[in-house]
Amino acid sequence: MTGGRGPVKSPADWPVPGLISHTAGPTPTGWFVVDVWESEEAFQRFGEIIIPILRELGVPNVQPKVYPVFAMVTG
Repeated sequence: MTGGRGPVKSPADWPVPGLISHTAGPTPTGWFVVDVWESEEAFQRFGEIIIPILRELGVPNVQPKVYPVFAMVTG
């Protein structure tokens, strides 16, 4: 996903600009991922990259749920 630049360690490592935060963890049925993006357009650009990768890995058709952020606290 990073074009051979190594592991993703910060939002700057993401393949498109605009990621504010990324959290992921395993669940009994797969993975749960929460991303916060600067804009819906940035998220759409990321989708254009990640969807083909997920399909290549055999991940079923993923339909993200998009919610507006009401408040965000960072440390």
